[in-house]
Amino acid sequence: MMNNQVIKQIAVLTAFIVILHNGYKVQCADERKKDLHFSFITALTGGSTSSGGIPIIDFALEQINNDSRLLPDYNLKYTQVLDSKCKSISALESFLQHFDSETEPTYITSMCCGCSSATIPVAEISHHWNVPHISFASSSPTLNNRERFKTFFRTLPCYVYVPPTIATILQHFNWKQLGIITQDESPFNSAANGIEIIFREQGWKLGKGAMITPSMEKIDYKQLLDWEEDYRIIMINTFEVHAYHILCEAYRKYGQRLLDQEIVLIMHGRYMTEWWDTAYKHVNSSCTREQVMMALNKTYAITPESYALMENSSAVSYSGMTPAEFLTKYQNLMKEERYSNYTSLNFFGNAYDAMWVVAYGLDLVDRWAQNGTIISDCDDNKYPGELVRLYNFNHTNRRMGCYMEKAFHEVKITGITGPIRFKPDGARPENVMRLKQHRVMQHGDGYKVTRPAVARVTNEDNYAFGIVQYVSNGSVVFSLNESYNSIWPDGVVPYDGSPQDVIDHTHLAITIIYSLLGIIGLAFVVVALIFNTLFRKKRVVKLGSPNLNFLLIAGATLLYLALFFYGTSAQERSQQLEETILCNFRFWLFSVGNTLCFAVILAKQWRIYYIFSNPTPNKMVIKDWMLVIIVAVIVGLEMIVMTVGTAIPGSRITANATLVNDDRQHNGRNERVFIFVCASTAATVWIAISFGYKALLQLGAIFMAFTTRKVKVKGLNDTKELYTIIYINTVIITMLIVTEFALRSHRDVYVTLYGLAIFAGATLFLGLTFIPKAILLYKDPDGSNVFTEHDSQPNTSHFTVTHNTSQDLLEPVTVQDIQAKIAQLQKQLAHFEQGDDVMKRNGDSIATP
Repeated sequence: MMNNQVIKQIAVLTAFIVILHNGYKVQCADERKKDLHFSFITALTGGSTSSGGIPIIDFALEQINNDSRLLPDYNLKYTQVLDSKCKSISALESFLQHFDSETEPTYITSMCCGCSSATIPVAEISHHWNVPHISFASSSPTLNNRERFKTFFRTLPCYVYVPPTIATILQHFNWKQLGIITQDESPFNSAANGIEIIFREQGWKLGKGAMITPSMEKIDYKQLLDWEEDYRIIMINTFEVHAYHILCEAYRKYGQRLLDQEIVLIMHGRYMTEWWDTAYKHVNSSCTREQVMMALNKTYAITPESYALMENSSAVSYSGMTPAEFLTKYQNLMKEERYSNYTSLNFFGNAYDAMWVVAYGLDLVDRWAQNGTIISDCDDNKYPGELVRLYNFNHTNRRMGCYMEKAFHEVKITGITGPIRFKPDGARPENVMRLKQHRVMQHGDGYKVTRPAVARVTNEDNYAFGIVQYVSNGSVVFSLNESYNSIWPDGVVPYDGSPQDVIDHTHLAITIIYSLLGIIGLAFVVVALIFNTLFRKKRVVKLGSPNLNFLLIAGATLLYLALFFYGTSAQERSQQLEETILCNFRFWLFSVGNTLCFAVILAKQWRIYYIFSNPTPNKMVIKDWMLVIIVAVIVGLEMIVMTVGTAIPGSRITANATLVNDDRQHNGRNERVFIFVCASTAATVWIAISFGYKALLQLGAIFMAFTTRKVKVKGLNDTKELYTIIYINTVIITMLIVTEFALRSHRDVYVTLYGLAIFAGATLFLGLTFIPKAILLYKDPDGSNVFTEHDSQPNTSHFTVTHNTSQDLLEPVTVQDIQAKIAQLQKQLAHFEQGDDVMKRNGDSIATP
């Protein structure tokens, strides 16, 4: 028993000695660690508070000081948090209180100063104390100037890409105007100036409301929305307090239009988490909370991608925490009593990352000092001092200042907000932005607001020398489960209020009618082609030169095809090239088709004129191939004119968009109405030559028709129809000339008249050529009655022509002479029809001297 009791006492004593020894070792280790202080200044009060970063900085310090990888010989801490009040003067006073005082410890880093307006003056002078300056709450692009801010770094991404992001969004949704309300503060001024430059370059319209300035005793928020133009896409470029008032006024002014997303509001996304609730508690608004929440629903915010936690909630950061774990931790911290007076921070992840960057950078410098690492850029005479351990640092050691800046540039870790590395200007890569949408839902007696990232906006990463040049190849990619249908009513992008350039294209009814007429015309062409092919050897058809009729059918086909293109026009102003091609193609189809048809008629008429102008017994036989050559020459001259006119770029027909109405209201949209006019100064010349050429052919045909108007020989088969075609086609060509040069700017009238003229002309050519033949063939299939005594009698008592010989120049030819000649011709015709050798020699042509 005694032995057992002694053993127990010995065991207890041994355990006590072990515990005491380990406690002593821990105490000694803690005593060996040296305190390393950094200056902590943020906006506890003021326009944009960042006090919500304090709980997360405390948590990060606890992790860092227990992490053996970083600063194992130090306890990193701050003395007290000073208030910058989000004002430059207060920030400078606080900074000097830390760095220009003999009673304060030697601060190794400055974490300062909340909002950008407070940070800028401090960041401009902090390098004189040879310490790195880091911020988790400053986003002004002004701070990207390395010449001014020599040792400044930030984990909160800069909003320098707000202007190109706005431009990329507008371009994606085809918006061309924007109204913007700006607060006179550095980050907002930078955004507004950048947007103005881009809009000026792109030719877009920017409406700038009255600027909110600090000097305003009372702000008339209603006046901020008093636009001269119809702006429906509005950017709220202010702090959240003003945004709350603007939401109220937007609700009052636009009402249901705002709720239906006819009015789209886009905000700066740098606001605090649940800023609407904070503003409601502190803002005296004329709207109820319900009205403001209704106005907030479906509005947008733009934020840099690294502004929030990593999208992959299970990804592990350098600290060992995942975004999901970190979010839960922060929410629990904000519920603790000691942090109850602090305002929740929207970018709390950036505050956490900033603390880890400080620890990582300082640890790297201390290791360099331990290992004697030399950086050539810092190891010269312009940086006096020595590379020493951090506990030996003082603010006059410029060499240490250089090494610490280099160390911060070497930071490459995975933060809770994503990869962390710094560009030469001390900012993180910032060209990728998120478009978020506020979605408000009734939740019990209150409201629940979510703000999912609905799209990822990637801009060209071309930031240099404090300026971002906008490159219009940015992209907007919707997030998973997001689309037009989820962000817009019925999936339709809202109209931005800008005058829409629309083309007053050919009326649908005209297009349909001309398409039907074109189909009917082509059907007529097929019937004529079949008729001419099947009955070309019949005497009735043969007398009308069926080979030439094939050419006439081809010309009519081109005219009917032209109807389809005259009933078609470009739908958008951007389709100028397509309309130019249509302009030239239409005119080619019409001009070649009309000239080909009329050349056939003219050739036939010339044959009649030739026969009866100077009738002699031995006159040359006119064969079809001779007439084909005449047709080819006539059409060839027309094509030479058109080819020359079209081949020269400056002279071809060009589609020009001509404004006909700059203030048309249609379906709630403002429209500028254009029509495409097919013309150019140089093209007018050769178009006039083409029509002039047609006019000359018409005059020649009229002359020959008038000269032979009394010839009424039924054996010539289509003489009367030729006269009719010539006279009517003259009227059609005259109408087209007037239409081409006087009615170009009246789209529907121009197309209607042109189409009717083309259809009438083509139908005239075909109808008067084939319908009489079909009727005659039906009545006289064998053509036995083609030449009759009755048909050979002219209407007048005698028909006078003159002989070629000079002595007979004035002697009249009697009717009896002509009748005798006709009888002679009838005998010759019968002989030709019976002899194959004669048919081969003459082809299908019928010679009529």
